[in-house]
Amino acid sequence: MIGLQTTFCRYKNSVVEKTEKLISIFESLDMPPYVQIGPPPVDEKFETLVSKLNTLKDKHEVEYSVHQSIWLPSPDFFLNLGSSNGTVKRGTLNSLKKSIDFARRIGAKNVSFHAGCAANKVVQDEELEPLTTFDTIPYEEAYLNVKENLKKLLEYAKRDIRLSIENLNYRPESRYLFSTPEDFQRLPKGIGILFDIGHAYFSGKRIGDSSYIEKMVNAVGGKITEIHASDNDGSEDQHKLVGFGTVPFQKIQLISKKQKLPPIIIEAEQARYNYTASDLKTSIKTLAKIISEAR
Repeated sequence: MIGLQTTFCRYKNSVVEKTEKLISIFESLDMPPYVQIGPPPVDEKFETLVSKLNTLKDKHEVEYSVHQSIWLPSPDFFLNLGSSNGTVKRGTLNSLKKSIDFARRIGAKNVSFHAGCAANKVVQDEELEPLTTFDTIPYEEAYLNVKENLKKLLEYAKRDIRLSIENLNYRPESRYLFSTPEDFQRLPKGIGILFDIGHAYFSGKRIGDSSYIEKMVNAVGGKITEIHASDNDGSEDQHKLVGFGTVPFQKIQLISKKQKLPPIIIEAEQARYNYTASDLKTSIKTLAKIISEAR
């Protein structure tokens, strides 16, 4: 199944308006709609948003998943399960617990998120640009914090919501967690993987390892609950539409050899590249062809 993330329509629109636009794209292609609700944060009321999204679900048979959290303590807050700072810990856990509540209420099965950084404070100078870290902490300390926090989230999610960690870009200057294949040996039992092939491609280019995607798939294959499909040219994590960069999406077939392919979600930025609805439809068709050949 192919999905779309609401960040494609990031500018100005409410979550409901974004979802409606993406549903219309699916219906124009005669495809079942799969929408991943993603950031940025919202100021919409929880119950109102749940009610409107459930109305769309009943009308269009849309399937939802949830990425990160749209329920943050402040617009400039960043989730960081690795932080040792008490305020950041509480804000991260509360935000993700609300994502789990949100998922339950709209019938979503998957909640995915970034683990964060080995630092107590992170900031972002520009939307979707790499994070800058302050008050860094040892990686061992950060991963212990992640393990402790994930156990709490697993207890909260019980058995009805799947929780997944996303592989981040290899960016040691930002001290990102879970960005190399070896990092996933630290993942607690019961946590799935949101595999971002664009992140793996950029990381391989940066390290100079042409087999990086294969190594990452070998590390996480069998645990992948969703796939993020965003394109780039290898120089940065650009969030382009599939087919507008050089990411070798054909390597999705490596995953199909280890497990059934999960939903593959296009994560791209319309405003940044002035993409049209036609561009998005072309990208969906390109991805659909790659998936059919991978099976």
